[in-house]
Amino acid sequence: NEIGFIKWVAEGFAKPLVGMSPTLALVLLVTLFFWIHYFFSSITSHAAAVLPVVLAVGMGIPGVPVPTLTLLCCYSLGLMGVISPYATGPAPMYYGSGFIGKGDFWKFGLIFGLIYFAGLLVIVLPWHDPVRVAEQIALLDITLHGAAKMRVRIVPSIVAFEERMGHAP
Repeated sequence: NEIGFIKWVAEGFAKPLVGMSPTLALVLLVTLFFWIHYFFSSITSHAAAVLPVVLAVGMGIPGVPVPTLTLLCCYSLGLMGVISPYATGPAPMYYGSGFIGKGDFWKFGLIFGLIYFAGLLVIVLPWHDPVRVAEQIALLDITLHGAAKMRVRIVPSIVAFEERMGHAP
């Protein structure tokens, strides 16, 4: 970073993404971060080399929620361990044991990588805008005539604070 490499790459990658919707840019950046792992021998080297670049690109695109981008990238680190025989520490042991053949390891890595990546986007991405999620839950409740039930857990310290202040939830 002392020679400006991350800044240079970030500016170059951000230019084509600037005209896109922030959500599409977010998905493309997380996709790049997840699948580029095939070119790295460990999650640590991958995160150290690619995460700063992806985050710098995300910061260069107006409207991209950088905290959400950061979380999606970090969450994906735990999921990408299945995509190759060298992705994580245990992967070479499974691969080297011969229990799963070479072709099958790569095939299953791709299949489960796609499943896990889709799950990451489908489950986590909608929660990046809590106001929109609350509006959708309210709309669902109205549509179902009050039949939608959702529980939100309140942190105990907040409850204790409100009780102490005389505002019991």
